[in-house]
Amino acid sequence: MKRIISLLILAFSLFPMAAQKAAEVPAAPTAATFFSRAPSDVAAWISTYSRLVMIDYFAHGSDVKTEGSLGQKSGLCSLDDRKLVWRDDDSVTSVIAVIPAQRADTLLVLIRTIASPVADSRVSYYDKNWKPLTSAAYPQPAFSDWLTDAGKKSRSDIESQLPFMLASADFDPATETLTFVNTAEGFFPDGKKPDCLALLKKRLSYKWDGRKFILLKDE
Repeated sequence: MKRIISLLILAFSLFPMAAQKAAEVPAAPTAATFFSRAPSDVAAWISTYSRLVMIDYFAHGSDVKTEGSLGQKSGLCSLDDRKLVWRDDDSVTSVIAVIPAQRADTLLVLIRTIASPVADSRVSYYDKNWKPLTSAAYPQPAFSDWLTDAGKKSRSDIESQLPFMLASADFDPATETLTFVNTAEGFFPDGKKPDCLALLKKRLSYKWDGRKFILLKDE
């Protein structure tokens, strides 16, 4: 009973009500709010109730996992107002990052990373109502984006040795920077790493300017 009451209190805290005084500004929705409101496919088929339990466990310092509807064990790894991270069965890590409205509407960034055999991420973008967004303003690096100046001159040779690109991604709320890190080298065993890896950029970083992501200088 105590846990049910605790979860009800948590649920109401995640859905801020209008302020009683007109002069007061309603609290901005947090990453936990958007996580609890997310569609099932975004939240890895974890029920709304189970998501609230996950948040409650984390808030109380518990590392107990919650079972999702697909049988996976899920638990929060970190949580603040702008970013929530959870892991499913220690194999898939998901991030919900919140970019508050400035010169544009609130943007949600979902990063899903599979750890094995080599970390590889998929990044999706949504509006505040979890409507998918597709635009050049929201980066999805192409193979050509990873090529150094020297690599652009040898693209066909590189593609013959590396038919696909692997990269992990993360978002830093403090700098509002989305970074993709090249993980392709980890796909090859020691002693069999192709020379073409040296012709690829180590990372791609994109800075949010209030309306779109801007690619930073080559790294």
